[in-house]
Amino acid sequence: MRGKTFVKWFLLVQEKSVFEITPGPLVRTEGSHATIWCNVTGYRGALVQDFEWSMYLPSAPEREIRVVSTAQEDYAYAAYATRVASGDVYVERLAPDSVMLHISRLQARDQGLFECYTPNTDGEFLGSYSARTNLTVILDTLSVTSHSQALSRVEGDSLQLNCEVSRQTLQHSHLSVGWYLRAEPSTPPLDLLTLSRDFVLRAGTPYKQRFASGDLRLDKMGSTAYRLTIHRLQPADQGLLYCEASEWIQDPDRSWYSMTRKQSEKTPLKVQPAGINCPFRVNVTDRRAYMTGEPLELRCAIDAQNILERYFSVSWVFSSSPVAMVGPNAVPLLAGDYVQRETTGQLTVRKESQAVYLLRLQNLRPEDAGKYICRVTEREREITSSVLNCINAKLSFKQMPYPTVSLSPGSNLTVSLISNSTDIEESGTIQLMCEIQSISGKVAGLSVTWRRLDRNGSTEQHIAALDQEGVVKLSPAYSDRAAYGGIRAERTDIDTFSLSIYNALPSDEGQYECEVTEWLPGPNNTWDSIGEKTAATYVMVQEPSFFVFASSRTPSVTYGDSFDLQCIVKPQHDPQMPTAVTWRFQPQLDGLPDAAFRDLMTFSHDGMIRWGDVAPGPGTRITVEHATSSSNFRLSVNRAGPREAGTYLCSAQLWRKNYNHSWSMVTERNSNLLGINVLKPGECDHYLLRKVQVYGTRGCAPTIGGSHSSASLVRSVQEFCRGGSAGLSNLGFRRNNVVFAPVMEQWTSSKLSAGFWRVHGSFVDLEKAFDRVLRGVLWGVLGEYGVPGFLLRAVRSLYDRCQSLVRRGGNKSDLFPVRVGLRQGCPLSPILFIVFMDRISRCSQGVEGVRFW
Repeated sequence: MRGKTFVKWFLLVQEKSVFEITPGPLVRTEGSHATIWCNVTGYRGALVQDFEWSMYLPSAPEREIRVVSTAQEDYAYAAYATRVASGDVYVERLAPDSVMLHISRLQARDQGLFECYTPNTDGEFLGSYSARTNLTVILDTLSVTSHSQALSRVEGDSLQLNCEVSRQTLQHSHLSVGWYLRAEPSTPPLDLLTLSRDFVLRAGTPYKQRFASGDLRLDKMGSTAYRLTIHRLQPADQGLLYCEASEWIQDPDRSWYSMTRKQSEKTPLKVQPAGINCPFRVNVTDRRAYMTGEPLELRCAIDAQNILERYFSVSWVFSSSPVAMVGPNAVPLLAGDYVQRETTGQLTVRKESQAVYLLRLQNLRPEDAGKYICRVTEREREITSSVLNCINAKLSFKQMPYPTVSLSPGSNLTVSLISNSTDIEESGTIQLMCEIQSISGKVAGLSVTWRRLDRNGSTEQHIAALDQEGVVKLSPAYSDRAAYGGIRAERTDIDTFSLSIYNALPSDEGQYECEVTEWLPGPNNTWDSIGEKTAATYVMVQEPSFFVFASSRTPSVTYGDSFDLQCIVKPQHDPQMPTAVTWRFQPQLDGLPDAAFRDLMTFSHDGMIRWGDVAPGPGTRITVEHATSSSNFRLSVNRAGPREAGTYLCSAQLWRKNYNHSWSMVTERNSNLLGINVLKPGECDHYLLRKVQVYGTRGCAPTIGGSHSSASLVRSVQEFCRGGSAGLSNLGFRRNNVVFAPVMEQWTSSKLSAGFWRVHGSFVDLEKAFDRVLRGVLWGVLGEYGVPGFLLRAVRSLYDRCQSLVRRGGNKSDLFPVRVGLRQGCPLSPILFIVFMDRISRCSQGVEGVRFW
């Protein structure tokens, strides 16, 4: 019957209606478009729900103003009826149970509390059917200005434009500012440069290369000024330039919302192509900035009439030194070291067509940066000839500066080193990934060297290297481990190298580095280094974290009885790191420990059982049990005798299999001590009585009625040992049970009753009995004993919202509630436990005798 009641209650809870709305307060600017979503779940009525929107002004918070409804066309009051009819205010249905309110142009009078409501279709009220959110309407103070003027520039010139952006918003907001170009008024704008709300500068896709080369800049010149700079203008830059700014605010749900967006006036820009004052025109490739290792292509195009009837020769000159010449017969003639580069395929000079001549350098080197000249000579069929130096440059101030190819120095790579974890347990795997990115998007030959610095950073050790052709070379110190598969270095992708170290050792801890070198093909099948980059990360190799716990349900037994000992190893480790457990025993003679601990038996890491040199008593039988999938090791002693009395502990060891198939112990832990007392029939547990210790301290504690003096306490214990239980059942004394906790509590109570207030007792909960107390029953028991309501509430407050977590290997779990049991270590817990047990005793025997005064 209880199960059916529980199911019915659960279904009722699940069917409650839950209403949600955009969390507020929402801050929006006057004139902007505002939206508020609303949805309901858990209803039992119609599939499609209707929604009604109302608002409450701050000046009249109790007066409802109806706005719009999905079910009634004439729902709105006069304040919103016109706007609803014109479509300025409307509801968009997102789903059968979800809608969104739209206000196309916010007005100041829209500020207030908005409520979303759905009529109840469930037949009875279960849950919520409305929700509210605040909307604050502020003035739009964003200002974006840029001085508009018609500009005319020549190709290759520089340009600077300023934009002033300001706002007077009292709320905390962010700005984003960007510059845009429209080639024609009817075409979509191109994104030049944008400073985002999180202060990140991004270039539009067509301008990323020019931004990387420094030809495109956006600088903040003050609190409100933003300057756009364009170097080396191109004809494609012609059009309408303007800046655009947006003001952003963060809503309570942590999302960002653009409250307003404005544009400056547009500035017309005209870019005139560079002209050459020659009988014919020569055009050279426009690009100027390159990265080392990239290919360079320069084309010299001759624009002339009747080109088929004319004879031209083209000479390429680099920094006043000749590179090559192509005559009218199209045969190239190379000079100096460029002959060798042409032989190895690193340089190409040819006539592509009647008017186009090509110079190509396959892999740019640092020394290739400088000025390049395309010199065109026209030859007549007669003796006369004319020579014209025509260079792809603008005509400015009657000067003709040479074009320059600039190269970024050294390697153009960025290197990052990623580890699978910075904390690796011993025998785990260290996985390192060295990822490479090229600014130019192209990579030539790459090699990587793996190194490790010890934990002090003083000793560097080479691990492995992969050359640009993919050949792996291991350090002699790691060659043996690599031969058994313990070390693996490889190139997993064109831009990724990996290093894997299996079965990690404590000596593997340290700072790992990957050094990437970029190479270019040189003459005679050689490689030329153009730079290297290094990335590093620190990896810690920790000893496996685990603990060993030993327990027994029967710390005292009589002759001929049996007892079990449990050894629990946590956490349970994987088979690659097996556990060995040894039970050790210290005999007890005449109530005192004798000699040192001796091995009783061992579960070895390879699954074998080995017995120690301790022999059981006559007639005693010892059995052991362990499941492969369990971390519990059990030792059972049947027909115990005097030889089995003493102290037990279990020792656990973690073992690691080495790369050469040998075994090494990783770490060892010992459990807590377990005292086992073997009593003759009717004998008192003197061994445990001697373990009671009482210490003086400051403070006082609540008392329990029915205290005994020291003399009466001793007589009661003696009577209990003889078989009686008078006067002690109220503290949970039972025949054949351990008397440690009751005796200790009685002794403490007698001291407190005698006025000795500097007393503190220690209660050891070996059986985890505290964890089994039902709190709901305990509160009722305290009420039965007359505990006042205010005191009962104070005790219960100690357990309200009681939460705990689990820590494993440095990682913490999420908090979870603890609803059963008493607090361990709390001075009040032993008293609450005694009262709880006394109530159980009275229910079973009808004995009364505990009361708070």
